[in-house]
Amino acid sequence: SMSIAAQLATFPIAFYHFHYFSLISVPANVLVFWSVFPIIFLGIFALGFSFLNLGLADFFALLAQLGTSYLIGVTEKMSGFQWSGIEAYEIKWGWVGLLVLASLLFLIKSTKEKDKKLIFAQ
Repeated sequence: SMSIAAQLATFPIAFYHFHYFSLISVPANVLVFWSVFPIIFLGIFALGFSFLNLGLADFFALLAQLGTSYLIGVTEKMSGFQWSGIEAYEIKWGWVGLLVLASLLFLIKSTKEKDKKLIFAQ
């Protein structure tokens, strides 16, 4: 949800500057998001073990490389679709404003639901 919220929050600015809307960003993030933290930690372990045992460091580096290959593979496959995004050079500000409004309403609703859960948990 954090990744989707970040995409929604930055969409109007990115769309204004790059004139491009990615249709596959959310599904692509769902497919790769879970792999980012393990790849980072495996890389850190590989670096740490490189001072102690090169065989163990190689093992962790291999696992990090496999995870990175998965991440790059999914990214390349998803971006290769012809329908992966929409270019728009004439920006309809009404649509961008509507998206910002929808994002704000979603944020307000999710904040209220979170507050309700906190109240009932006490």
